[in-house]
Amino acid sequence: MSHAHDQTLLARLGFQDPDRKTPDHDLACRYLSQRDQLRKIVALYLPFSERWGAYGNHPTRDIAFDMCAAGSALLECPLTKGEGRYKTHIGFVDLVAKFDVLSSVHKERSAISIAIEVKIAPIDVSTILRQLNLYKQYTTTDPKWLLVTAFEIDIEEIKTLGNVRHVYLNPDYKSFASQPKAKSQVI
Repeated sequence: MSHAHDQTLLARLGFQDPDRKTPDHDLACRYLSQRDQLRKIVALYLPFSERWGAYGNHPTRDIAFDMCAAGSALLECPLTKGEGRYKTHIGFVDLVAKFDVLSSVHKERSAISIAIEVKIAPIDVSTILRQLNLYKQYTTTDPKWLLVTAFEIDIEEIKTLGNVRHVYLNPDYKSFASQPKAKSQVI
């Protein structure tokens, strides 16, 4: 039986994802789904006046997790089209973060949804852009898009991404794997 990722429209169109077969990709996604990392990601999309608190370095504006009281992070979210026997998997968004943000300055709430694509192995930016543009056609909401890479890309490539933001993945994400893990309950 073939893997679900091999049956996606993305795979049939010839998009190869070298990260799919590496544990570092999954590790990076789990690292980014941690509360402290999500806090930094959400801060990228806040107005400048709100950002300090999200990074925890301004005591009077700690948006902390009023911001994430209704937050969630979902890994490997499937994008599909059609229903029943006509249902087709387009691909899988690595991480989708949804937040209800309370502005400490403006005293109002707003929803933020961020679709995050993680790339560990160096890959051409135009290939990434084609993948994200395909995904954008099939999202039912209008999320903000974030590309997180473990490799650096130059300023011209970043400009090519248009409204897709880019951040470089901290190499320390690998140390996340050595942290103690919670054990599942035995029944």
